[in-house]
Amino acid sequence: MDFLQNERRVYERRQIEETPYLQKTVSRRAESKKKITRTEKDQLKEKWKREGRKEFKIACHNINGLKTKGWKLGNLIEWAESEEITILGITETNMSEREGKFLAHGLNIRYKGYWTSAAQDKKKGSGIGILIEEKWEKHVGAVKRYSEYVIEVRMYFKQLELVLLGVYIPPNDKTISKKVQQRIVETVANRKKQTQIIVFGDFNHTVDNVLDRQHSQTTNYKRLPLFN
Repeated sequence: MDFLQNERRVYERRQIEETPYLQKTVSRRAESKKKITRTEKDQLKEKWKREGRKEFKIACHNINGLKTKGWKLGNLIEWAESEEITILGITETNMSEREGKFLAHGLNIRYKGYWTSAAQDKKKGSGIGILIEEKWEKHVGAVKRYSEYVIEVRMYFKQLELVLLGVYIPPNDKTISKKVQQRIVETVANRKKQTQIIVFGDFNHTVDNVLDRQHSQTTNYKRLPLFN
């Protein structure tokens, strides 16, 4: 019994003596980790200053027809360039894919355009374009034109697949509206782990009753099922 009591006293004394050391060791390690983290952040900031921070600025505009008003695209591009927009979505072009390519080429812009054709049986209310800054064009791996109302551009980076989904939902066509929403849901549901999806366009619906209206509606306000 005396032996066990002596051993216990020795153990407790050692614990008292070692505890401050252990605390100091843990504290030093924590401080060292903070210094490393700060150093990494500083290095990243310096790299951004040196090479330029790689970020996307995305905008979308309903241009309400380009077929006979090509000057509107020129004005929009001029604004996009001044704002350093990387990706520009254009809805309701009301022209064919070929006409879109020809119009963009004639303006001699620094964007690469991807277009869908407008519906041939409609004078207005269809056709989408996605313009991507030329320096990012090399990352474009696939383009799918699902209809006159949906276009998809896939961009590939290291450990990242970026899906750009440009859409236009006509205000008075429930059938097309349903199909466009289904396409969005399917794209999101089937995405891979390393995939990020950006959906932009003209939904012709109120997403947020407070943010999207000058005067909020309390009655006759119906959300698009996609946003419920």
